[in-house]
Amino acid sequence: MSPRYQGQDASNAAGEANQLLTPHEAAQALRISARKLWELKDTGEISHVRIGRLVRYPAASIRKFISERATAGTKS
Repeated sequence: MSPRYQGQDASNAAGEANQLLTPHEAAQALRISARKLWELKDTGEISHVRIGRLVRYPAASIRKFISERATAGTKS
């Protein structure tokens, strides 16, 4: 997490549910490049929030993106 968020109480009223990640933070969370994240945003595969010229990614949308793509292991 970036230094500007350190020290904030994650259990506050807004909590993690409303946390917005920068493109860099979201890409790091997904272990992908910022360019790939931008492609996912442009194709509508991952939701984002636009605040003026800024683009932010809700932490919940990152978790949803991961859970939708999770696969169960199979025996061969």
